Amino acid sequence: MKDAETMKSEVKELSRAKERLELQVLELEELVSELQEQTEAALGAEEMVENLTEKYLNLEEKVSQLAEAVADLEALQDVNDQLQESSKEMEMELRDDLQQALIINQNVCKFFRSFLLCISN
Repeated sequence: MKDAETMKSEVKELSRAKERLELQVLELEELVSELQEQTEAALGAEEMVENLTEKYLNLEEKVSQLAEAVADLEALQDVNDQLQESSKEMEMELRDDLQQALIINQNVCKFFRSFLLCISN
C-alpha cells in the first residue's frame, strides 16, 4: 500500500483537478448560456428579416400598382387636354358662326325693313 504522504498528495492533486474541472464546467455553462442567447437573437433577427422582406415585397407591389395608376391618370390627363383644346376650337368656331348669323340676321332685318318701307310707300 501506498503510504499516507503519497495518498495525501494524490488527494490534493485530485482536489485541485476537481476544482479546475468545476471552474471549466461553470465557464462552459456560461458559454452555453451566451450561445443560447445569441441563437435566440439570431432567430429573432431572422424573423425580423423575413417580416421586412415581406413588407418590402408588399410595398414593391403597391409601387407597381401606383405606377400603373399614374400612367392611367397621365393618359386621362392627355385625353382631357385634347378635349379641352377641341372644346376651345369648337367654341371659337361656334362664336364665329354666331357672329356671322347675327350679321346675316341684321342684314335680313335691314332688308325686311327696307322692303316694308317700300311696300308701305
